[in-house]
Amino acid sequence: MTGLARARRILLAAVVAMAAVLAVTGVWLTFTYRPDAAQAWTDLDSPAAGIGWAQLIHQVASALLVLLVIALLVVGVVATRRWRSTTALLVTTIALAYTGLLLPWDQLALWAVTVGRNYQGMLSAAFSDDVRFVLIRGVEISQGTLRLWFMVHAVALALIFFSLLVLTARSAYWPLPASPAPPTSGGRCRACRSMA
Repeated sequence: MTGLARARRILLAAVVAMAAVLAVTGVWLTFTYRPDAAQAWTDLDSPAAGIGWAQLIHQVASALLVLLVIALLVVGVVATRRWRSTTALLVTTIALAYTGLLLPWDQLALWAVTVGRNYQGMLSAAFSDDVRFVLIRGVEISQGTLRLWFMVHAVALALIFFSLLVLTARSAYWPLPASPAPPTSGGRCRACRSMA
């Protein structure tokens, strides 16, 4: 095993460890957090029920996970030239980090939703008024927006992330076997010899 392959496996193990920490703290936060516009900030700001330490661990592990997946992508591309599953894993990780940023429903979250909703970049055609209506669940940012993004973060993106993590781990630990070379005899294949 080469040094890069070993580094890839170590990084993948670290990503799995961070994902486990995020899963445990995320489940804890899911049972103590209410996606309600009036209660979201109060839930996360109050020291009751141990939310403070769980939220801090979840935020730190999330930041570390983004860095680890970037490193895993770089090492994976250099070591194996396989990048599709790890790139999808990185995109999903960034999406999880972004949607997690929205859940405290503080000023930063409201501005992130507003900027994301009004972004006029190269994908502006995809974000028409109808699509914006679906993304924020109405005409303006509201209670429905918070509930939608909580479900996207806690269920949809989490399932996609863990599926991609399994796919990436499978390619690192159990690579597909190489296709066998055709049998040759005397430097020529059987079909070539029969034609001669």
